[in-house]
Amino acid sequence: MGSSRPVEVSLPRSVLRGYGLGSVATGSFGTVPGLPLNALLDLAAPHTREVLLTAVLDRLLRPSRP
Repeated sequence: MGSSRPVEVSLPRSVLRGYGLGSVATGSFGTVPGLPLNALLDLAAPHTREVLLTAVLDRLLRPSRP
């Protein structure tokens, strides 16, 4: 039996560039719609962050409560 060594394959720069562009596009697709929605939620309920933060801290500091 011969020794099996991993084969090293080099991708062309155009493929790497395409993967990078796809990664940026995917991140933008997930992030950009949330930015206007976050602004709208802040307008609709200006104290949302404080209420959420209070609830999370209450759960972390007193986890035994049901």
